[in-house]
Amino acid sequence: MPRYKYTVEIDSHNREHADQVMGERIGYDEDYGFTYFIGYEFDEEVEGGIYTVCTQCHLFVEPNDVDDPDGDIVPFVHLHRGTPEDEALDETHEAQPGETRSLHWWQENGPYAMKARFDLAVSEDQMNQIDKALAAVRSRHS
Repeated sequence: MPRYKYTVEIDSHNREHADQVMGERIGYDEDYGFTYFIGYEFDEEVEGGIYTVCTQCHLFVEPNDVDDPDGDIVPFVHLHRGTPEDEALDETHEAQPGETRSLHWWQENGPYAMKARFDLAVSEDQMNQIDKALAAVRSRHS
C-alpha cells in the first residue's frame, strides 16, 4: 500500500499534553470502508518553545511552580520584563491562560503590543508609550 506523509504541529503547554493529544487522535479508528493505517513519530520540540498568552492582556503566562498545600497561591503567573509598566499591568488582574502557540506564531500573529516587544527596532520609550496607552484603555473598561 502506498504511504503518504503529513506534518502535524501541536501547540500545547508541554510535551506530555501534546503526546496525549496525538495518542488519542491518532488512536481513534474511523470506518471509511477501506483499509488504512495511521502512525506517527515525534520531532524535536518547536524552536523557540511554546507559550500561552493571558486572556486579559498580551503577556505570556506559565503555571506557578510554588508549592501550595493550602491553595492560597494563584495557579498561573505572568511572564514579563520586570519594568514598572509590566509590574503595573500584572497587578491589574490574575494571570489567566488563553491560547497556546509557538513563539514564532506569536511573533507573526500576536496582538500589536506583544509583537512590538519582539521588534528590536522599538525603543524603550515607544514600548512605554504603548504600555501607557493600554493601561488607559483598560482603566476606561474597568
